[in-house]
Amino acid sequence: SIVKKDFVTLKQEEQWSKVQQHLNKIFDENVGEELRAYTSTEEYDFQGILDDIEDSTDSNIMLHMQTHFNWDNIQCNKFFRTIRRILVEKETSKRTSSIAQLLGFDADNGLRQRPTTALTDNQATYPDFTKKWGQKIVGKLNQYCIDEEYDLEAIKEDLETYEQDSSMIVEEIRGKCDWDQNDCDDFVKDLRSLIENDSLQLETSISN
Repeated sequence: SIVKKDFVTLKQEEQWSKVQQHLNKIFDENVGEELRAYTSTEEYDFQGILDDIEDSTDSNIMLHMQTHFNWDNIQCNKFFRTIRRILVEKETSKRTSSIAQLLGFDADNGLRQRPTTALTDNQATYPDFTKKWGQKIVGKLNQYCIDEEYDLEAIKEDLETYEQDSSMIVEEIRGKCDWDQNDCDDFVKDLRSLIENDSLQLETSISN
């Protein structure tokens, strides 16, 4: 029916908008626009994009983007890893847990943009993390994880490429705060420590 068709079209628009928002955190906005234009012309849906880029050396999409933007191998690899991460997360079934279940926060409290207190490696607790970074930063982290259905494993995966390709979580929060590179590096270090400590606590509880 016309109504159903309009709904499907609207849903696709919403999904593409989210994909482009993610890409815009890492690349110039014309990259997302060109990807959408090309895949629309070639009639690729999201699964079709994943299928095409499965082998990045034999991908019509990768060849087009490389030619269009005159990318070198480093830029191509960065785009490949980024778009794959975005779409794989999109296709993954709904996460059963989020950091919201692990962090008790009040997003109405103040924002601390310039933290100075160091957290001990692999010993960070949720209260420590929240105290250092402030409730509003933790609230932004929590909201992003809810919106993207990230659990701790998904956060860990996102941070794995931080040094090489940045992190969508970090770019999301940095875009709303007056952070420099040192702030971002410190935040990633603490968040990794928090996740590692959570994993150690889980292993201990299981072994006991």
